[in-house]
Amino acid sequence: MTNVKPTLFVCTNCPNERKAGPCELSPTEGSNLLKALTDAAPGYPTLQNGTIAPVKCMGGCQTPCSVAFTAPHKEALLFSHMTTNHVHDILTCFATYSNNNGVVNLPAIMG
Repeated sequence: MTNVKPTLFVCTNCPNERKAGPCELSPTEGSNLLKALTDAAPGYPTLQNGTIAPVKCMGGCQTPCSVAFTAPHKEALLFSHMTTNHVHDILTCFATYSNNNGVVNLPAIMG
């Protein structure tokens, strides 16, 4: 049996601005967000239980950028309107999600 870790998925196809479809320009806002999260993750030792992974599309093209948290035996969480300005909030929330029973007190985390 495979040991599945909590995963923070980042839509790498999220467009640079709100429009009806994915942006074919590179780098996209989603790929910029993925890089920012990956670069910042080593500063969050509690993330050692989780992984950050790209995903091609989460269908949130009208409200980019989209990120999702998934883990075995936990509800999946989807967030939109994320930018590189939210890196700390995303990683803090994901660390709490990964290390608890899926209970995330968003007002306490997102301030």
